[in-house]
Amino acid sequence: MLHVIHRTTSEKCMDHVKVDLLAFAQVDLFMLENQIPVRVLNLLISSISKGNDVRNSMYAFIDKKIKSTLAAGKSDLDQGPVVSEQDQEPTHLLGILRDRLLTKSKNKPTTNSKEVICNLLMSLGSKPQHSKTFRSVKELKEAGIQVSPSETSSFRDFDFYVGLLGTLKIPRIVVDDSTGSKFMNLVAYEMCPDFENDFGVTSYLCFLDSLIDTAEDVKELRHAGMLLNYMGSDEEVAHLFNSLTTDLVPDFSTYKDVTNDMRKYCNNPWATSIAKAYYTHFSTPWSILAFLGVLLGLVFTAIQTHYSIRRKAGELK
Repeated sequence: MLHVIHRTTSEKCMDHVKVDLLAFAQVDLFMLENQIPVRVLNLLISSISKGNDVRNSMYAFIDKKIKSTLAAGKSDLDQGPVVSEQDQEPTHLLGILRDRLLTKSKNKPTTNSKEVICNLLMSLGSKPQHSKTFRSVKELKEAGIQVSPSETSSFRDFDFYVGLLGTLKIPRIVVDDSTGSKFMNLVAYEMCPDFENDFGVTSYLCFLDSLIDTAEDVKELRHAGMLLNYMGSDEEVAHLFNSLTTDLVPDFSTYKDVTNDMRKYCNNPWATSIAKAYYTHFSTPWSILAFLGVLLGLVFTAIQTHYSIRRKAGELK
């Protein structure tokens, strides 16, 4: 296993191993029933020459898997070994993968003063006594909330802020044939009775499932650059996430701040009115040009009327 990982990360060819078998072997490495304790791996690494190179390749292999999951940049992944939630050494490769996926980025952008002012104005016009619920990306769009990819690479780095419209920032995700197996094993790992955690991956999948209801929602996420579909049709992706979360119970406090801000925005009648006006009259470049043409026409008409009135007033004098 260590030999395969080392050769894969060092981009050296594997003699007498077919590419398809190597791909299946990498998927099998993250199955819960195939996990080998990290302590055993460290003992093996310490007994060979150039053990540090092999150990580094193990974490580089994890980074490569994260990049294939979240479309993360190198700067997002260059952080070395991580510490698990229990401040202990991860138990196995699947545990390292989970910790990396849930580690918050140190370079996460902070909210600027303009966003603070917009959020304050949003809260002044909200009506919390009439709480609204949302279900999918399509419904969020109708309420004036757009989805855009986050600059970070952690399942915990969700953010919501308000400009002209509300914006929900989500980490990019790559969906391919290995996505289902990867997430199912991570969820199974979180369900182990001897593993105390906050169900971070489970909560992430449930939140993502709340955004994806039909193939139209997947299409919206693709167009926003948040989801890269290497699996096939959008219907397959929607079915994948809808089936992955069956009978799963998330930790609702994980994204509590984000969901509360989104509900507050949806409860604001001004926000929804602006969103409807935008998508009705300014959703395409042609409609914006038409609006500018009408506006210029009104301005020229007003100027012409003004000078006509002044001319007539001068004649009367």
